[in-house]
Amino acid sequence: MNPRPKYVISDFSNFWINSCELSGTVVNRILREEQKLTSV
Repeated sequence: MNPRPKYVISDFSNFWINSCELSGTVVNRILREEQKLTSV
């Protein structure tokens, strides 16, 4: 059996934060910008 690749916790947390930002924060930002454009 091949040994599993070792992941560094900080790398994983950075990846998780980035993925959460991509899926959540950035989408919310875009939606807010669109709401501003449509409301004006």
